[in-house]
Amino acid sequence: NPFNMETTISYSLPEATGIKLVIYNTHGQIIDIIDAGQKAAGTHRISWTGRDTNGTIVPSGVYLLKLYSSNPKTIATRKLVLLK
Repeated sequence: NPFNMETTISYSLPEATGIKLVIYNTHGQIIDIIDAGQKAAGTHRISWTGRDTNGTIVPSGVYLLKLYSSNPKTIATRKLVLLK
């Protein structure tokens, strides 16, 4: 799934729940929280523009996307590869 500066992330929820979508670098540091809050059941889409929480463009490399869900309590992880 390599991307160049912007990617769209889709995720589906079986029921309404609180979520948090977090981008981490390979050292486990939080790069950005791209979505958080209560979400309805169904499919959701959000874009990540390859920037950190300060709006700075991050370097090329491998990043991890984690989806935390509160009901049911779930953690899903996906690898993202940013190429410039």
